Amino acid sequence: PNNYTITGRTDLLDNDWHHVAAQRRRSDGMMWLYIDGQLEASVDGPDGDISYPDDGVPLNRCGGPCVNSDPFIVLAAEKHDAGSEFPSFSGWMDELRFSNTLRYSQNFTPSTIPFATDPSTVGLYHFDEGSGLTIGDSSLAPGGPSDGVLQVGGTPTGPLWSTETPFTSLASDVNLDGVVDGQDFLFIQQSTP
Repeated sequence: PNNYTITGRTDLLDNDWHHVAAQRRRSDGMMWLYIDGQLEASVDGPDGDISYPDDGVPLNRCGGPCVNSDPFIVLAAEKHDAGSEFPSFSGWMDELRFSNTLRYSQNFTPSTIPFATDPSTVGLYHFDEGSGLTIGDSSLAPGGPSDGVLQVGGTPTGPLWSTETPFTSLASDVNLDGVVDGQDFLFIQQSTP
């Protein structure tokens, strides 16, 4: 009942681009994971709002207080600094979209063009168009875009900006299926170790 994790079966260590879509329905906690448009897993997770509260205190998840934890979403790194047993992601990310609606209810053909903002997009980040330490949000969310921050570290130092892209042809973006709640989408390319 307190399952906050969902994993798939597809090995992404193939130096190819993959579309990963993770969805969660707030009302009953159901979560779905799609990889390259195919449903990989579904699980009944925690119900309701599971966002990190503004006054939240990091939990004891690492055998001690997680002093390196914070209330932000962490991509391509181990958020709780749990050591070499949990290595960081090694590869590329191109697109990240947060939505306030579930976009997929069945297998689908992934988009072949960059994501575009729409009324259900609350955050949209294109990781191939930046420089410096700001990750620009191109969404039209109420209250304005919410830019991200690139935190550099590790050995070798990363992450790095790249103009590489998974999109190779033109096609229309996926249509919404009208089911209400939130999730995120991510194009990734995982490198072999």
